[in-house]
Amino acid sequence: MIETLYASKLEPHLGQLAYHFCEAAPGGDVDKPVGYAERAAERANASLAFEEAASHTERALTALEAREPADETRRCELLLVLAATLLLGRYTGYRLLELYRFRVLARE
Repeated sequence: MIETLYASKLEPHLGQLAYHFCEAAPGGDVDKPVGYAERAAERANASLAFEEAASHTERALTALEAREPADETRRCELLLVLAATLLLGRYTGYRLLELYRFRVLARE
């Protein structure tokens, strides 16, 4: 519905689109939800909303897990985006452990 109503101006609604499409992704199309989540993360990063950007990127990663066959290149790219977002947001504690995990996964 949002996609149709605001087809000419999706940018302000990317977060909503990412959320709803990713929630519906299991068992369906994966590319569109991941694309919306990536775009929403880019928009949030550009606005310095790093926590929001991290949430969108994590949402994209979760949706991407449903893809068959797995797209390891895109997964790695998303992990690197998430790592950069976490660094930009100066996350500490458990988020730093995630950064280490991403580094290990990216090297695989």
